[in-house]
Amino acid sequence: FYLTGSVLFLFSRAVRMGKTVSLYNKECVIAAINNDIGIEIMATSKEFIDYVVAQVSTAGVVETKRMFGEYGLYLDGKCVALVCDDTVFVKILPELSTLMAEAETGFPYPGAKEHYVLSVEHRQHAIVVLQTLAPLLPFPKPRKKKAKTE
Repeated sequence: FYLTGSVLFLFSRAVRMGKTVSLYNKECVIAAINNDIGIEIMATSKEFIDYVVAQVSTAGVVETKRMFGEYGLYLDGKCVALVCDDTVFVKILPELSTLMAEAETGFPYPGAKEHYVLSVEHRQHAIVVLQTLAPLLPFPKPRKKKAKTE
């Protein structure tokens, strides 16, 4: 049984927002934090994210941003992949069906839609997939600035 950094982040956020969290989940997370039971907390390592960036660096402007305890992988300003638990996930879109025909699928975090698992070990293939995906995705919406309270 694994708890990802994403799950811990979402759990702590839900508690801070006053949301109801089942006692079972609460006990599991508290035990994991205290390392009392055999729950391994997974998260993407800095070494893995550096490796991913190095593998796809020739695709364009590649950046990463911390998101929910894991990472978003950006290509030319667009979020093209999620990196969770040392695994790269890309959206399942019809335009990728032939490129990703033999790829595994999985869920980057609980409650997420199913994604393709992108193998960055195959550098050229990963670059082609990301470059195909980038034009299909929107730029992130600009954040609204909070009004100053005086």
